[in-house]
Amino acid sequence: HPSLLLMDEPFSSLDPELRTHMRQEIRNILKSQNMTALVVTHDHHEAYDLADKVGLIENGRLKFWGQRDEYFQLEQQSRPVLKK
Repeated sequence: HPSLLLMDEPFSSLDPELRTHMRQEIRNILKSQNMTALVVTHDHHEAYDLADKVGLIENGRLKFWGQRDEYFQLEQQSRPVLKK
C-alpha cells in the first residue's frame, strides 16, 4: 500500500449521511493499515473526524500545526459556535 495518501475534499459531493459514514470508514482503513493521509478540507467536522494532527492555512501561511484536540480547543475559544 502507499505510504502517503493525498485526498483533496474527498467527501464534498456526498450527502451528509454518506459523508459521515465514509469518514469513519476511511479513518478505520487508514488506522488498520497504518497509513498516513493528507486531507484537504474546509469542513471542520471532517477534519476532527479524520485527523490525528491538524494544519490550518490562512492566506497561504501555515497558522497552526499540531494535535487535533489542541486545535479544536483553540478553535472553540476563538469561535464558540463551533462544536465537535
